[in-house]
This record gives sequence, C-alpha cells and structure tokens, in this order.
Amino acid sequence: MASVLDVLVIGHSFVRRVDYHLRAKEQLNLLLPTRSHLVNMIGKGGAHVSDLMQLFNSRSSNPHLVIIDVGTNDLANLHTPSHVVARQLFSVARTLVERYGVEHVVLMEVLPRTTWGRHGAPPSFTGRVKRFNDMIKSLVSHYKDRIPVSYWFHKGLASNIEGFIQDGVHLTPGGLAKYSRSLRRAIVKLGRGLRGNRHHV
Repeated sequence: MASVLDVLVIGHSFVRRVDYHLRAKEQLNLLLPTRSHLVNMIGKGGAHVSDLMQLFNSRSSNPHLVIIDVGTNDLANLHTPSHVVARQLFSVARTLVERYGVEHVVLMEVLPRTTWGRHGAPPSFTGRVKRFNDMIKSLVSHYKDRIPVSYWFHKGLASNIEGFIQDGVHLTPGGLAKYSRSLRRAIVKLGRGLRGNRHHV
C-alpha cells in the first residue's frame, strides 16, 4: 500500500487567502482523502522569492511535494529583470530538491494583474509576467532530466483574469474556487508518481 503523500504549498497572499477560503467552506485538505494526501499551506501576504526559505523552514513535516506560488511581488519591482527573478525562484526549487530531499517542486504560473484597482499595475506588467513564466518554463525544460521541477499552468484563470480579480491583484471568491481546483489538479497529477514509488515497510 502506498504511503501518504505529504504536500506543502508556500507563497504569497494567494496561498494564505485560499487556505482561509477553504477552511471557511470546510473544504479541508483540498477535499483530498487523508489516507492518501496530507496538504499544508503556508502563505504570507506580500511574500517575495527571498521569503520562501523562511516559509519552508516553518513547516511541521518533511514534504514529498512542494508547490510554490510567488513572483508577482518581485515582478512589481521594475528594477529587477523578469529572467533574474525566474532564475532566483528556480534556484530555490533546486535547493529544496538537492539540500532538503524534496522529491518534486511545482512552480505555479504567475498571473497578470489588472490595470485598475488598488493594487493594479501598468500595462507593461503583463509583459514582465509573460517573460517570467516563459523563463521558468525554459529552465524546467532545460533541467528536466536532472532536477524534478515542474511548471503549472492555471487553466482558464489568466485568460479570464479581469473576471477573477477584485482589487488589481487578489482573487474574488470565484477566482479562489478556481485557483483551489487548479491546486488540487496539480497535486493529483504530479503527486501520482511520487506516491506510487513509496510503500509502507
């Protein structure tokens, strides 16, 4: 019998907010059976790539699968090129695998912001997000045979972002529901092979 897959989701306010959203709806563990999955979320509003190790180190267990959603706050700083932020994030993922024994890391697509709202961004931000995501995909592809890191695309979120954002950046309740389903799909798809490789002794 395969053992329980330990999953840790870390990142910025999206992670914190979806955790609250799911708790409020009593949709614990992303509605995944606890006999097969254990999902923990640690989110921090305004988190940057530089905050990830602190978030990871506050974990209560040693996860097999780590999902990371961060980058939008780094990209809002126009002084740092998108590809540099992407390389910094990939370096963290590599560290988690090589130094901490994480079996697989998932880097989530960074979503664009709207031009309106309290946290809106200039139109150029969308281009920075695209360059960042493209660089992550390129790094994942380049190292695919050596480092178990994946890029995860949120189906239907970025293409309809105007309908899922409420203040320029944060997701509406409908957006959070769609985001949580995307998280769940990522865990089920990318965790399948990991659980299959592990058995009780």
